Amino acid sequence: MSSDWRNVRLGNVATVNPEKTPAWDPPHIIKYVDIASVDANRGIQMDKVQEVAFGDAPGRARRLIRSGDVLVSTVRPNLRAFAPVPADLEGEVASTGFAVIRANREFVSPEFLWAVVRTPRFVEDMVRKCTGSNYPAVRAGDVADHSFVLPDANEQRRIVDLIDAVDDVTRSKIEKLSKLKILFASTLEKMVGGVPPADEAVALGEQFRVIDCEHKTAPATAEESFARSIGTSDIRGGRFLLETAKAVSEATFLEWTARAEPTPGDVVLTREAPVGQVALVTPSTGRLCLGQRTVLLRPTGSIPGAYIWAALLSESYQRFLRERSIGQTVERVNVKLVKELPVRIPEASYSLRVIEAAEALADTIDAEQSNLDSIRHVHSELLSALLSGAHRIPETYDELMGA
Repeated sequence: MSSDWRNVRLGNVATVNPEKTPAWDPPHIIKYVDIASVDANRGIQMDKVQEVAFGDAPGRARRLIRSGDVLVSTVRPNLRAFAPVPADLEGEVASTGFAVIRANREFVSPEFLWAVVRTPRFVEDMVRKCTGSNYPAVRAGDVADHSFVLPDANEQRRIVDLIDAVDDVTRSKIEKLSKLKILFASTLEKMVGGVPPADEAVALGEQFRVIDCEHKTAPATAEESFARSIGTSDIRGGRFLLETAKAVSEATFLEWTARAEPTPGDVVLTREAPVGQVALVTPSTGRLCLGQRTVLLRPTGSIPGAYIWAALLSESYQRFLRERSIGQTVERVNVKLVKELPVRIPEASYSLRVIEAAEALADTIDAEQSNLDSIRHVHSELLSALLSGAHRIPETYDELMGA
């Protein structure tokens, strides 16, 4: 560590939870930031910030926030629901589920403090300090007790500038990926043509064998993995998330595939939490068994599995499934509804066109996601390196950047 860096306690260079809301009149309109308003990668999502009369606001709406403050979710900090407060939310309100950190600018800039909070070291420290099993959380004092190394003001600025440059690249990649996903959904919508009316459709169950999952949890194995158990959280964006799927033993695999072993061309659909996630089994997928709240769709007619995979990813089918979901707390669809889903039987040549378009777009999205993951990894490594004090940005950086 450079000699002019010093170890500090966060609470000695910043204030945690500095202000409570004043005694506003009940009709006073506030903008309320809760945990659901914060995305781990995009910060505060303004379209999710509630505008509400103070008198009607939740009891947790008690933290006054200022531009430049840093919000840290104290519940499940491993999810990284952290964000800087933008100028648009000056003087507004955050949930008591956040620790609000306000930099003492005599010692540390708000931007540098935000960089500190984003480091893996900070997250690991918060996770280590968590108490409670159902809702693991840290206290404001735990946040204040976090220690880190602090450079002088000029070095803080250089570090923040460099991190901002990587952030710009990350934001550009996120925007591109978002546009590709919109293009993917809209292209499938146009090509599939929406959910057909009854007189133009057959039931999905007439073209596919619909195989329900085991209604119990497959035990994970600590030994060498034989296969993966696919749960509802292991399918996103039309793909299996094999890296998150639970490893199971050969004995468990054989028991959980007694009804059917997923094979290339089959489709896995989630029926609950969330409804409508779908992925296609391919030769590269490897051995799978179904986790709870999923169904396997196996082609038995003239509709290829890859075509129904593409169709179910279209906007109309996603909406159709959501609108027919049941359940007060958690939305779900039953197997009977899946079997009765109306589908068109496309001409073979046309179904091939749809499949080729869907797979090409999905591959492009996969490549962009991989690029974004790589950039995020570099970002994380850069944060850790720059804020460790082990590496100093040369003063010639200012000349290079025209500072």
